Amino acid sequence: MDTPREQAPPANMTHGPQPNMETNTYYSRDRREMLQFLPATFSDVIEIGCGQGEFGRLVKAARQTRYSAIEADAAAASVARSHLDYVLVGDAVAAVEALPDHRFDLLVCNDVIEHLAAPEKLLQSIRPKMKPHAALVCSLPNVRVLGNLIHLLVHKDFEYTDWGIRDRTHLRFFTKKSMVRFFEDNGLRIERIAGINPITSPKTSAPLALLQLLGHGDTRFMQFGITARF
Repeated sequence: MDTPREQAPPANMTHGPQPNMETNTYYSRDRREMLQFLPATFSDVIEIGCGQGEFGRLVKAARQTRYSAIEADAAAASVARSHLDYVLVGDAVAAVEALPDHRFDLLVCNDVIEHLAAPEKLLQSIRPKMKPHAALVCSLPNVRVLGNLIHLLVHKDFEYTDWGIRDRTHLRFFTKKSMVRFFEDNGLRIERIAGINPITSPKTSAPLALLQLLGHGDTRFMQFGITARF
C-alpha cells in the first residue's frame, strides 16, 4: 500500500509543459516579497490560487520541493503547469477533496482567502490533507491601509474597483487584528505577521509618520504576510 508521500496525484491533476497564454499581470505576479515568510524546512507544497505559477517557480528554484497547486482559471493553470509539478483546475474548496490525505507540509494562499465567502471551509477541508504541524504561508489585503481610510473618512464612500483593496471580487475584508483572530479561531498558531508592499508616496509620508507615532503603523501597508502552523 502506498504511503501518503508515495501516492500519485489525482487523475485530473496534470503535469508537464502546456501551451502558453498571453501574459496577464493579475495571474503572472511572482509575489517574491512572500519568500521571506517560508518556513525553514518543507518538502511538499500545495498552493491554492497559484495563478500562472510564478511564486511556485521561485520556490522551486530556491528549495528542493514537490509543488502542487489548485487554480480556478484554466488559462492561468495551463501556464502554471510549465513551472509546477501538478496543477488541478477547479473551485478551491471542491478541488481540495481530490487531494491525498496527510501529504503536504506547506500550504500557500497568497491573496486567496479574501475572495472566498467562507474561507474557514477551505481551512477545514484542507486540514486532513496536511501533515501534523504543517505550515501556512498567506498574504491578505489590509483594509486599514491609508488610501482606503481616506476613501472612507474623507470621501465618505466604499466604491468597489477592478483591483486593489476594494476589488469587486473581494468577499471578505481584514485588518491585521482580524487576520490573527481568523487564523487562531480556525486552529492555526501565528508564527509571524508583518506588513508588505508599503505606501511610498512622498505625499503620504507626513500622515503616515503621525499615524505611526499614534500606534497605527499598520496603515502604511497594502497587505500583510503571515506564517502560521496547523
